[in-house]
Amino acid sequence: MPFGFLFAAFFLLAGLGFGVVSFVWGCRRHSRGAKWAGAGIVALVCALVAVEVAFENDLEWNPQILADAEICGAWAGPKATLTLATNRTFNYQSSARTVSGTWTRDDWNLYLRATNYTTTMRFMQYRGQFHLLTDPPPGDPDLWNGGLGLTQK
Repeated sequence: MPFGFLFAAFFLLAGLGFGVVSFVWGCRRHSRGAKWAGAGIVALVCALVAVEVAFENDLEWNPQILADAEICGAWAGPKATLTLATNRTFNYQSSARTVSGTWTRDDWNLYLRATNYTTTMRFMQYRGQFHLLTDPPPGDPDLWNGGLGLTQK
């Protein structure tokens, strides 16, 4: 969703404001329920923001790959395997197909080419470990489905 993060930030800010107002109103009116509800809403919003910040710090969409040797080797996930050889050939096996061909890399993008097959994959880092998204979001990381793809074996 375009501007989805902005919508979520507005929603969280509104929730925080409502929680603070409820807490202050509860303190002034000596309403234990309003104080607890306001404090609970503020705590929930703060917890959601803390989780988001922690997750974002662990995730790097544009990792620095210094040499192809860092990414060569076997990659595996629940539904697919990929082997990237140092001679720039690959073997990709998924539930839908088995393909062999050549690969090239431009920064964090991986391009696979074979007879009747061309695809783009994307490297990312999560908690310091490279992951390879076999079906990366088209252009906008906000469209990412949350799957971590293949990991290096």
